[in-house]
Amino acid sequence: MEQPDLFSKRKKVRPPRVLEWKFQASIADLLDRWIKPGWRFTHIPSGELRDKGTAAKLQRMGVRKGWPDLVLLGPPGLHCLELKRLGEELTEDQQQFRDFCQAIGVPFAWTDNFDGALAILKEWQCLKVNVRTGA
Repeated sequence: MEQPDLFSKRKKVRPPRVLEWKFQASIADLLDRWIKPGWRFTHIPSGELRDKGTAAKLQRMGVRKGWPDLVLLGPPGLHCLELKRLGEELTEDQQQFRDFCQAIGVPFAWTDNFDGALAILKEWQCLKVNVRTGA
């Protein structure tokens, strides 16, 4: 009897996707270390799972759907950065917010990976140095 080939029928296993909050934390760490003087950033915590009472209170206090994860403010003005989990797209509310920003001349960008975020931050010239090369 011939032995079956155990390796040709192996199920392909994908590595787990990085959680969005971990991706965002890595970008916040990058900005904490390398943001230029005169620039500031903050996270807008509007997407976490909450009970109905907390969600209603935050909505009443002014939290609105579609706003980006990170807002950066520097000498050239306001910049909005949305960070998505790998493979995810903007929601309809986020697309509407992006379109609003574009209509009034506010830079809005989104990405689902670290290299994409780094490229955006370099384009906006808000980092002290070239982070990858240190130059």
